[in-house]
Amino acid sequence: MNDDRKGETIRSFMSELSGMRRGGSSEDPKPHKLIMILSVVDLIGRGAICANRILFDAELVRQFEANFRSYAGPGDWCQPGPPFFHLRTADFWKHKVRDGRQAEYGKIKRVGGSTQLITDNVDYAYLRDDIFEMLSYEDSRNEVRRQILRLLEEEAASLGDLGSRLKVAFHETFSLVGPAIAQLVKVSAEHEELGGSTRLSRDEIARKTSLGPNYVRAVPRWAYGTGLLDLNYHLTQFGRSVWMKDPSLANVATLWSMHYHMAAPQGPGPSFWNHLVSNKLRPGDTLETSQIALAIGNRIEEHGSQKIAQKTLTTTASVFLGTYSRSDGLGPLGLLEQVEAGKYLVKEPEPPSLWVFAYVLADYWRANWGEVPGVNLAQVTEPGGPGALLLMGSGTVNRYLGEIQSAGLAVVQRRSPPFQLNRNWSSPSQFLERLYD
Repeated sequence: MNDDRKGETIRSFMSELSGMRRGGSSEDPKPHKLIMILSVVDLIGRGAICANRILFDAELVRQFEANFRSYAGPGDWCQPGPPFFHLRTADFWKHKVRDGRQAEYGKIKRVGGSTQLITDNVDYAYLRDDIFEMLSYEDSRNEVRRQILRLLEEEAASLGDLGSRLKVAFHETFSLVGPAIAQLVKVSAEHEELGGSTRLSRDEIARKTSLGPNYVRAVPRWAYGTGLLDLNYHLTQFGRSVWMKDPSLANVATLWSMHYHMAAPQGPGPSFWNHLVSNKLRPGDTLETSQIALAIGNRIEEHGSQKIAQKTLTTTASVFLGTYSRSDGLGPLGLLEQVEAGKYLVKEPEPPSLWVFAYVLADYWRANWGEVPGVNLAQVTEPGGPGALLLMGSGTVNRYLGEIQSAGLAVVQRRSPPFQLNRNWSSPSQFLERLYD
């Protein structure tokens, strides 16, 4: 196969993969099919598949499980049977049905987690001849693999792996680790400085950082949830300001702002994070992992979401508590102190700086109150409001509002009720410029 023919086959194959339907059942998601194809490509590359016969054997299952751990979404079930079976709807993937089993094979609609329906009825799968020949060349396999990973990244975004809000198990069991996120911020900034406009891939992040496979999945989500990166792993305005002024993510102004983005009612952090910050971080209280796990589970059930396994809830609770108590996380804010295994004391933190509060107020205003020129003053200090999200008392909030007014950026009206706050700023970026003053 000459280079022109290989290129044409690659383009045709990737077009088919890109347009592949998600499937009509919950056991037939498109990303799992892509991971199965990726696993076949990897086995061909290793010489484990030499002829156009793809056996549903231990070798394929092991490769699928390895790729699944790296590229599937959080909470997905690792079941190689469904994609191996349901790929039969694609033009390029066919089954060699066992002799005498055609009628039984035709009746199968779902295979679930069982492999027996496959092994009883299918001898092997095989690819269209031109595709298998194309994949016999190393350069073609590398290109196909790269493009499959790009499709998986796009699917992750569209299916909510990185969506408007992070999912419950976004963390991959890891609490927020500032130095790890700082590595990704550096890679994103350098990518931008070199004129890169495409979405950073996990492979690229892995090559340019010291992050392990699970961290490569988790850290971009943390960077997104804390407001540093957007869905394409590009720096946000806040992220760009951090890169310029605090690239190590060590300044408490950075940490308070990251905390705010995770806890903001509009996202991008998971919805339970806002609930926990608003209702559980009360100075003087003692929190236990089991208590936080219950609160997360109740919050999810209240919103009618799918029931989450207890192990996931417990892990997520530990991640939340660890994020605010670890010295390499948000521990320097002084919100939580671990007093014994699984038990934490909520502390009275030092308030953030004036300009952190101003930035949070402006960002919260834009997201929740829109373009209105003024709001009731009580909305700034009420539970769930910008002051409460920063664990600030009304006295500190009012003092800061007075200073913002003195700077000509707001007008506070207390002559007669209802007391009013009117803004004179144009956007949160005005305060980002002073975040580290």
